[in-house]
Amino acid sequence: MRPRGYDGGQFGHEPVPEPNRWKSTEHNTDLAAAFGRLARDSGDAYWAIRSKRATAFVAAMWNDTCHCFAVGTGDDGHTRNRLLALDAQLWPVLAIPAGLQRFPGALATAQIRLRYGDGFAYSEAGNGIWTEGTAQVGLVMALDRSSGYQTALLSAIMRNRTADGSYYAADGPSLPTGFRLQTDPTQPREYFHTPHLAALAWVALLEQRLNPFTGTRALPEASDRQD
Repeated sequence: MRPRGYDGGQFGHEPVPEPNRWKSTEHNTDLAAAFGRLARDSGDAYWAIRSKRATAFVAAMWNDTCHCFAVGTGDDGHTRNRLLALDAQLWPVLAIPAGLQRFPGALATAQIRLRYGDGFAYSEAGNGIWTEGTAQVGLVMALDRSSGYQTALLSAIMRNRTADGSYYAADGPSLPTGFRLQTDPTQPREYFHTPHLAALAWVALLEQRLNPFTGTRALPEASDRQD
């Protein structure tokens, strides 16, 4: 079945921006949560329908055999891109009702295949610790009340703290994502050893034990479902 979901928007500027036909598991997870929140707050079924559509796309990216999510689709909007990326693996657990039950083994797969030293890499491209993703793992484990995560993960995160209290995106000079730049497909898309707002934000969410998709200090339950 062709996964519908929402595509990657547009690239470039007016008057002739290029449509992105690929679809992202991460982006559709964002939309599932945002539209679900709009449905609850407004009571408008319009948003519930759209939340269901985005959720269905995320579920279509799940593979029961590897207990993992495809990162999304290729440029045809249909063929699954089976790169394993940490945010695409974890965000559905944080955002989608009963995510841990609907996608059993998602966290365990991340721990086995994306671990790098005492932290976590961005993707299977490996080669370094991704600070925000390491904080995401810690948050999922904290909300699931898993034990034993604090010492190792917080040690990895704190090594990436800057003198002014921010956090570096990566622990080394560059961290590959497994993607290519859309502006120059010959070049890899990377994170660098520079202060990064997303890294700071996810560390703050971990410290507060706050799920950004639900606004609560818990994983979403089945009763939160809109469909």
